[in-house]
Amino acid sequence: MPETGQKRSGSFRLGVISDTHGILEHEVERAFREANLNGIIHAGDIGGPEVIRRLSGIAEVSAIGGNSDPRPFATRFPERLALTFNGCKILVIHDLGRELHPSAEVEAWILREDPRVVIFGHLHRPVQEEREGILYFNPGSAGLARGEDPRSFGYLRIGPNDDLESRVENLGD
Repeated sequence: MPETGQKRSGSFRLGVISDTHGILEHEVERAFREANLNGIIHAGDIGGPEVIRRLSGIAEVSAIGGNSDPRPFATRFPERLALTFNGCKILVIHDLGRELHPSAEVEAWILREDPRVVIFGHLHRPVQEEREGILYFNPGSAGLARGEDPRSFGYLRIGPNDDLESRVENLGD
């Protein structure tokens, strides 16, 4: 699924999901199938192989492990990823650090990799914030609600000429 850097004409459409904790609602599967995705990114706290198996039936999945993923399942996934789609560099990490402020180690990684997008999870709430030319995107939790934030998942559209669009969809609880 990830490219090695060549730009393509047209758009890449990615499903973005995090914090499923072993729960993958049929509503998410249906939405991802209907969206005709080029791929799916899971930003950790997957919760087990069944979630990956079902998502893989829709599109190719790039996933990282999260702090709640059980061993030995979690060892199948890296702690972070650097991907390129349609010429757009995307970093994926479960926990940025403290809320929306990357830890020093994560900040150094971001500066070194120079991405256009950083996808993360862990907060269980959606975030779409652009800072210094980088889109920080958290699709929220598709599996477990925390506090008053609804469960959610997201989409990322990457068009030619650095055209970028993110969207969060709430699950109908």
